Amino acid sequence: MNNQCIGIGEYLKEDYEEIRKISEDKDGLDLTWKTWKQNKENGKKRFLNQGYDIVDIIVRPMELVQYCRSRGLKINGESRANFISNKVNEL
Repeated sequence: MNNQCIGIGEYLKEDYEEIRKISEDKDGLDLTWKTWKQNKENGKKRFLNQGYDIVDIIVRPMELVQYCRSRGLKINGESRANFISNKVNEL
């Protein structure tokens, strides 16, 4: 068993369009929240099957914008991952 904790971003249905809108890499994001949610759950199952502990981290658009602005980051997959990792470390 791994016992390593991994944070996975959780976008609320009502926030998903805004997350796509503010993200530089929106073309790489799923078009709909429903598709994104299914892909997220599939990924989560893979990590759980590998023995990782999973923490869902809610990503709110304005909080992500503030995080990126304060660090001079573009809003993209890497900065979203950093945001999530930072939240896990705060737990």
